[in-house]
Amino acid sequence: MDDGGGARRLRGDAVTLAHGAGGRAMRDLIDEIFLKAFGETRVSGLEDQARLALDAFGGGTLAFTTDSFVIDPIFFPGGDIGKLAVCGTVNDLVVGGAKPVALTCSVIIEEGLAFADLHRIAESMATAAAEAGCRIVTGDTKVVPRGAADRIFVNTAGIGAIPADRSLAARHIRPGDALIVNTTLGEHGAAVMAARGYIADGRQKNATRILKRAWEAQPHPDLAAAFAEIEPNESPQERLKRFRQLTVIKPDHRETRLLMAELFLAAEDFPGARRAMGSLVETESDARVLAIMAAIERGEGAPDTVVRGWLAKAVIAPRGPQWVCDNCNQVHAEWGPVCTN
Repeated sequence: MDDGGGARRLRGDAVTLAHGAGGRAMRDLIDEIFLKAFGETRVSGLEDQARLALDAFGGGTLAFTTDSFVIDPIFFPGGDIGKLAVCGTVNDLVVGGAKPVALTCSVIIEEGLAFADLHRIAESMATAAAEAGCRIVTGDTKVVPRGAADRIFVNTAGIGAIPADRSLAARHIRPGDALIVNTTLGEHGAAVMAARGYIADGRQKNATRILKRAWEAQPHPDLAAAFAEIEPNESPQERLKRFRQLTVIKPDHRETRLLMAELFLAAEDFPGARRAMGSLVETESDARVLAIMAAIERGEGAPDTVVRGWLAKAVIAPRGPQWVCDNCNQVHAEWGPVCTN
């Protein structure tokens, strides 16, 4: 917010999803709200962890960090919200040169969460902590009424020990330093743009090749949409056959299952669509999953009351990830390198 001495950096009058997306909008929120309230601190330097000198205990430096996790779905290929929480907090410690020592686990649970799901998350956290060489030593539990949370929210804090001869920080970065990137950066968006360029040039094989590689790295509906553009006039049965080039790559991935269900729906194979959905309704339900189930029920001749029931659930269900501009908070249906707002 503007204090009278400078330009207002926060746009609008309320928090939006962009303020939690890790970009410029989130930095503005931190600068204009929290740092103005708490004061600029030399302890953290706005790194992923604070560093506290332990002079009273004979020297050394303690790294201290905290993080909150509010994801949907809470279970996904390769992990869950519990594993993500532990790994994320451990990562915030080790990037500052610390050896993780202990973690906390605080959870806000929505009434109705299955005990089996909670047990699975807790076991996952314990396993991830053990693999990182630390322990979860304390925590807190709160339960809120249905609708007041999205199944479960997890907060983890962590402490670690930084050797006296080690100092890792963003302020030490200099031009010419090498950067190690441990994940993809904009890969799927770039793949879609490249594929559409090949399609425009009549080079369908090249488009197919690049989209298959991107799907292997991380399935995404934008990739499927571009894959459909390769042969826009094919029949539903022909499309179902051609798309097997994608769906055989990661057959159990959520996006693959949803894609197969949509392809079966287009081909009016409603039992096939239901089989493709597997357990997504029980484990990873969101608006898209519920809308597909409504279409399956309608195709199989279910009563209108059943179809409307699925659609009513879809209206209030989580919408899933969206593309949000860091600068203006505009929500976009598709990724693009430049905001069109």
